[in-house]
Amino acid sequence: MDNLVLASAARELGSVCAGAPLEDLRQESATRFRLRFAREASGVSLVVSVRAEIPWLGRPSRRWEGPRWSPDPFVGLAARALTGRPLLEVAKRPADRMVTFRFAGDAALAVELAPHGGNLVLLENDRIIGSLRRSRASAERLAPGGVYAPRPGGRGLDPFSLPPEEIDALVAARRLEGEPDLEILRRGFAGIGTAAASLVLEEAALHGASIGTVLKRRLAEVVAGEARSCVEAPGPPWEAVARGDFDARFRLLPWDPPSRADAGERIDAGGALATAGLYYECVDAAEQLRARIGSLVGILRSEAGMMSSQIAMASLQGNVSAAARTADRAANRPGRESPATSCPCCNARRRLPRDRRRATPCPRP
Repeated sequence: MDNLVLASAARELGSVCAGAPLEDLRQESATRFRLRFAREASGVSLVVSVRAEIPWLGRPSRRWEGPRWSPDPFVGLAARALTGRPLLEVAKRPADRMVTFRFAGDAALAVELAPHGGNLVLLENDRIIGSLRRSRASAERLAPGGVYAPRPGGRGLDPFSLPPEEIDALVAARRLEGEPDLEILRRGFAGIGTAAASLVLEEAALHGASIGTVLKRRLAEVVAGEARSCVEAPGPPWEAVARGDFDARFRLLPWDPPSRADAGERIDAGGALATAGLYYECVDAAEQLRARIGSLVGILRSEAGMMSSQIAMASLQGNVSAAARTADRAANRPGRESPATSCPCCNARRRLPRDRRRATPCPRP
């Protein structure tokens, strides 16, 4: 999930659900979980997806229509520990793709959302009670009873703590090494994704400002809760999913940038949580549709191959049957004598139908 959108979503969730007790925690699929807080008339639902390629959290944009899922034992453990407890805080460090839900009674749920590292970790007094996933690489870090340590971050400096001048100096130094500006921002600074890096470069070029100045101003807006996350789209996202053309033209942006002539529609679904939920649910649905289409294409190719084999076999059998019928007609043709014998009796028998030949043996020894 885009780290800056996650920052806006965490801030919004902490504001909306502060003091609200957790009503429900359930598992909807192998990688999708729903938390429901008792707030407002209908409550506030939050979806957490730990799908390896794109883990995310947000408010659901549509009713979940997947099959019922048998919950992982961790879900029952977390539900028993957290249900009924008021949410006190949603904590997030600026450069990390993770949030921590802190509940009354020193209980917490850490939600790790780094690509290929999505996970849920149940904590009590900052010690690990259990986790949804525990791979070999994270076995020591997530051992039950140990003090919880966040997942190690990726490469790059923390841009939230650097002044604009240092950012510009680092960008200039990396340029001398031949690295493109987009890659400098994406790989050189922690928590800056492709969308944010692209927007910073566009705005810096548009206004003639330095990259460090634009980046620091935008990061300050995100931290202060002033950034408006939106989806840049050439049309309604769910209609594009249904047509099968939801693609890279749809972008989740951490803030609403200055308008461009080639920009599509900017969609704000009602806050960072709802906007993130809309975008990522469309991404997941489009991926599922592509997977189904790929499976159907594979089935059709297999069936076509089987039909081709059956047609070839039937054609071969038809040719053999036609040859046999031709031989039978030739053998039953009146006046035809076998070149293998000059026996008049046998020649006479060959003029008879096949069943009568068997019943009329040759009288000659």
